Amino acid sequence: MSGKAARKGLLKTTVALTAAGTMALAPMAPSAAQDAALEPVAVRIGANDTFTRVEFAGVIGARARIRRENRQIIIRVGSTAAPDIARLRVDPPPGVERVETRGVQGGTEVVIHLLEGAQAITGRADGAVFINLYAPGQGPAAAPSPAVPASGVVPVAVTAGPDRLQLRFEWAAPVGAAVFRRGEAVWIVFDHAARLDLNDEAGRDLGPATGVRWAAGPDYVAVRIAAPENLTLSANGEGAAWTVSLGGPAGGPGGILLSRDEDSGPTALVAELAGAGRAVWLTDPLVGDRFAAVTALAPAKSMGSRRRLVDLTLLPTAQGLGIETATDDLRVSVQGDLVRMTRPSGLSLSRPTDSLQAAAAQAGAPRRAPYAALILATWADTGEAEFGARRRQLQAEAAREAAESEDNPRAPVEARLALTRFLIGTGLHHEAIGALNALVVAAPAMASEPEVRGLRGAARAAIGRQNEALADFSGSALANDPSAAVWRGYIAVQQSDWATARQSFAQARGPSTSSRPSGAPASARPTPWRRWRPAT
Repeated sequence: MSGKAARKGLLKTTVALTAAGTMALAPMAPSAAQDAALEPVAVRIGANDTFTRVEFAGVIGARARIRRENRQIIIRVGSTAAPDIARLRVDPPPGVERVETRGVQGGTEVVIHLLEGAQAITGRADGAVFINLYAPGQGPAAAPSPAVPASGVVPVAVTAGPDRLQLRFEWAAPVGAAVFRRGEAVWIVFDHAARLDLNDEAGRDLGPATGVRWAAGPDYVAVRIAAPENLTLSANGEGAAWTVSLGGPAGGPGGILLSRDEDSGPTALVAELAGAGRAVWLTDPLVGDRFAAVTALAPAKSMGSRRRLVDLTLLPTAQGLGIETATDDLRVSVQGDLVRMTRPSGLSLSRPTDSLQAAAAQAGAPRRAPYAALILATWADTGEAEFGARRRQLQAEAAREAAESEDNPRAPVEARLALTRFLIGTGLHHEAIGALNALVVAAPAMASEPEVRGLRGAARAAIGRQNEALADFSGSALANDPSAAVWRGYIAVQQSDWATARQSFAQARGPSTSSRPSGAPASARPTPWRRWRPAT
């Protein structure tokens, strides 16, 4: 691969950046670029004549959270190992006064101090969190043209037939929308206030619908259409226009990913919604209950099925998000392309693998250990088969499960975890890390699963990747796990950090005698844990 190709690989969002100008990227050899893609936190920097772009990528970096406090941009990374920001510190981009890092509970924060008058835009794209930094006087492009036509009224073209109703909203500039059904009504919500050309509803043919009502708030307009529940629903955005169809072909579901967040405060549910706009709270005029709509720009992104949780329900949508809740304190916030849903004390979420407990694993497959980072000696057992035959059997089961779950990231993962346990139990740590990384890519919610973090951390520690292992062991999912505390102590011993080692071993409680920290040299084992035999 040429040096030019390597540099292009650093930033994938080429369309928007090309419009702003050619980016000048830091030189990086092909091998270094490939290694960066595998790092838990990879910091990428590019610049043109207008702004500097900083991206946080990698398994951990892509899950970073960004907030702004006055002139500070704060990026929270769920890793106690500080990201490499040496270039930002030594040569701050235009508009930046200084950059620093600081340790926080369960992670690290990168703080970018802006100069007076400097601007920043944050967001998420192509599997990375980004910040566009502008020097004073070189802010983003001028504000877009007003979304409401000069007349102050948004035209609505209505096309009706016996079994179909189509409404086309002709805005003057792109706006965000949410489209979904609640019971006997379809809701269309836009994140701009306007008057709609729907006042002569009585003279219109509404096809299968029985009525249309609309209302405007300070920063939104909502349309409620009474229509039979058996009508399909679709939404399509073209330029500044949105077309909503009841009846006819249904829109293709997809484009919204859900994950847990337990590292940035109270437990939250996070939805990745590209082009997210704002959360609009509404009250149903007929039912009287309160719900939220989260808008997004085109193209349409939808939620294919209802997701019912203890504290909230995500409705099936044709565009954006619809959220019902029986609580009074649900918080819905939009941070770039992330929609965060939580409560002051955290959401009541089931573990990602709770549904797997009832799944029947293949006979004799390595079973879950009582602690997330505990490695059982029985995992290496091959039964009556030879090693090669046993490994091929587990690989076949894992491949079959992966193929069946391609369209469902919440599908069972027990066969893939069973293969990983066998690989770690037999000392094949590199292969185990690869299997776990592939699992997280296919099912992002598993990144917060304690066993996934524990197994990957143990495998990384066993092959000397101490900082990467600490990133797994330091998350809140393993904060009180005794097996993770032992591994943190082991890593501290390797780094001659005796104070941390003593503290970590003191936090641990006696795990089962049938376990061992596979790959740990005998010389590094602390005296209280002699029962943990090193790998043979």
